[in-house]
Order: sequence, then structure tokens, then C-alpha cells
Amino acid sequence: MSAVETDLWVFRDGRNSVSSAGLLDELHTSLKKLLDSPRPHIREYCLNALIRAGELESALADAESLVRSALAALTDALAFTLLSGNLSSVRRLTGSLSNLSLPQIVETSPPEGFSYYALHPLDFADAGMRLANPPRPVAVIGIRSIGTTLSAVVAATLRGTGSSVERITVRPSGHPYSRITQFTSEHIRWIEKQKEQSAMFLVVDEGPGRSGSSFLSVGEALIDAGVPAAQLTLIGSHEPDLNLLCADDAARRWKAFHFRAAASRVDSRFSDHVFVGAGRWDEAVQVRGLRTDGRGSAATFATGGPGWLRVQRYGCRRRVLLLCGRRGYANDGRRSRPNRPGTNGAILRFPRRRVRCRWGA
Repeated sequence: MSAVETDLWVFRDGRNSVSSAGLLDELHTSLKKLLDSPRPHIREYCLNALIRAGELESALADAESLVRSALAALTDALAFTLLSGNLSSVRRLTGSLSNLSLPQIVETSPPEGFSYYALHPLDFADAGMRLANPPRPVAVIGIRSIGTTLSAVVAATLRGTGSSVERITVRPSGHPYSRITQFTSEHIRWIEKQKEQSAMFLVVDEGPGRSGSSFLSVGEALIDAGVPAAQLTLIGSHEPDLNLLCADDAARRWKAFHFRAAASRVDSRFSDHVFVGAGRWDEAVQVRGLRTDGRGSAATFATGGPGWLRVQRYGCRRRVLLLCGRRGYANDGRRSRPNRPGTNGAILRFPRRRVRCRWGA
């Protein structure tokens, strides 16, 4: 049986209809905080504004709004600010937002990579930098939704190295295991222009996910449009196991493309932690000198001494275990912050005291 036939995953539609004016108000608030922030905090506030701008740009592109290019320019400017700290373009563009004629309702969905998988936009800046030499024309294509923000970061990175860069976004459609990308006439004209310049094409998104079909559909659509495979690279958030991808004939199709994985900055923070996913909780506890007491996630600290056991969960893919004497980190999907032991999570029993340790969200 095929991977699809034996797969028991159920997908839900996470898209919601929301007021575009509400999204714009939230973006305005984020921009004000950014423009009023002291220089040491520019990156922190810029990150929030960038994610909101990418969300609204993606929603307007899905709605085929005529003002989507204005939001794309702002997203690009915020990506540049995230990298450089320079606010001049953001200041110039912010004033024109109030004059935009927006559709009343747009559809949007949570940026899952930022919200659940500890993905950081600057991971993709690092990936773009590895493709920077020599400077050349570059055509960047983001896969909506989250690929909107990520593609802006890649584009800003390459512009900073002297490359001429243009960016668009696309929305594959169809079943999650069999996405299809259909370029509009505007997209086709843009692709032809990039081909005439012998541009390098970059397709940017988080993932690949369970099937890899979003990446595959965009890559194959570009090849059908005449883009040489040698000039095409896919940039995602992790290296896939080709044998587990659920798209039809995924392994063979995937090998037709160059792929670059963005190295996770968040992962590097936990290099000295113990992985406890995939049922390896008990094993990790034993390695660290702990033993489970048979009552759920409670554990006994066998070696004594100061400190507490920190259990950190970020996303659905990873759980890490940390023994420390001071503090751990909870990740909110956009940035990590120090967090004291809370009251919602595993109960840890020390020789003379009882401590609760919070599960990171």
C-alpha cells in the first residue's frame, strides 16, 4: 500500500474570514511600537511588525486586491529593517497605509511555523546568504501564507549582497498531498522577464510538510514554464525524509530539484538538551539520573542537589529535557523568553521538596 493509503492524518481548514481593517489596525500598532522603539529593541519590534505585514500581504494576494503591491513593499522594507536596523523605508511607507482601499473581509490563517514550530525568519536569511555569491539577478517566489514573510527575508538578504532581486508569492491549491500551482498571466509575464535576465529562481516556504506537494507543485510549474532546473532552488525549514513524503512518486520528483534547508537558530539553543520526542521520555529520564514513579509524567530526582528539571516543548515535533540550576526557556512561536517554573505541567519530586515545572507552549 502507498504512504497515502496507510496515512491516518486528518486535515482541517485553519483559514478564517477576518476584517482587513482589523488586520491593518494591528499592523499600525506594531509599526508604531517599532518606530518609537529605542535602537536596542528595533529587531524585537520589527519581527512582530514583519510577521503581521506578511500576514496581511498574503491575505490581500489571496483576495487579488489591487493594493497587495503596497503591502509587499512594506513587507520587503520590514525584512530589510530586521537585517539592518535601518528604519527609513518603513517610516516612508507607513504613512501611506491609511490611504489603502482594502476589501472588507479577507481570509487568513495562523503562521504555523512561527506559532508552533519555533521557526525564526532569520533562519532564512542565513540560508539566503549561502546563495549570495556571485551577485546575480534573483527571482524569489514565496508560497503563501508563511512563505510570504520568509521570501521577503531571503530577498532582503540577497539585495544586501548586491543582487538584483524581485519577489512574488503564489498559492498552491488542491488536496494537501496533491497540490497544484497555476500561474496567472501576470505571473507568466514576470517569469518570462526573469528568464530573459538569466535569473536564479528561489522557491521559499516552511517545510516540506507531510507530502512535499506544495514545493513540488511550484517547482514543477516553473519547469513547465521553461525555467531550467539548474537555475531553480527550493528553500525550506528542514531536510525531508524522502521515503516518508506522501505525494505521488515524491522521492523521484523531489530529486529533480536543488534543496536548501534553513538551519534553526532556536535548535542551536538546545544543543545540550536531551530529545524526548517519539516515546523517548523514559529513556531520557534514566540518562539524566532520573526515574519515573509510574504516575504519569511525575519523576523523582535521584541524584539530589539544587535545581529543577525543565521540560520544554516547542511545536509538535520536538520535546527537549533540561536539567539546570537556574532557569529554562518557554517559546511563544516568535521569540524565546526566560520563564520561571510554573504550575501547569509535570510534577517533579526532589528528595526534600516538590517542584512543578511548566510545559513550554
